Order: sequence, then C-alpha cells, then structure tokens
Amino acid sequence: MLNETQDPDSAYLDSLSALERAERAVARLAAGMTDAATRTEGHDEGFAVEIAASRGPSVDAVDWPSGIEISRAMAAWHRARNETRDIWDRIPEDERQRLQPPP
Repeated sequence: MLNETQDPDSAYLDSLSALERAERAVARLAAGMTDAATRTEGHDEGFAVEIAASRGPSVDAVDWPSGIEISRAMAAWHRARNETRDIWDRIPEDERQRLQPPP
C-alpha cells in the first residue's frame, strides 16, 4: 500500500511482489486440485465402489484445500491485483516507461 513516505515506484514494486506471492499461493492450491482431478479422471462410474475396495485411484482429502482456504487465497489475489493497479494509476506516465505494467 502506498503511504506518504514511500515513493510510488517502490510501492508499485512492493505491490507486484505481493501479487506474485498471491498468484503462487493460488497456483499451489490449483495444482493440488488438478492433480486429484487428473488421477481420478475416467473413474466417474463406480468411483465410490473402487475407493471402498481400494482398487481405484487414491485421493487424500487431507491434502485438499478447504473452501475457506480457496476463498482466502482468491480474496488475497484480488486485493493484491487491485492494489497493484491502483498504485500504477498514481505513477506519472513518464515514470511508467521504466516499469513493467501490471498484469
């Protein structure tokens, strides 16, 4: 977040770093869910029976994120993205040329 003592360029770079961290957090959650979906693909009929008989693919629900974790990660990503764009909008046009624009 931009404060009175921090220059806009520095605040922007800090916000980009926060956005990248938020993106990595969401990507980790998505990767775990994608892995489980890939392992269970094609097992929609009789999946519960296969699991009960320990013959089907294994998915440990402990490794899955909760709805709250997903919601918090997505909210953090949205906040970071909006803050990055807000700070970008406050940087004068002539100073933007040396910075990477926000995603």
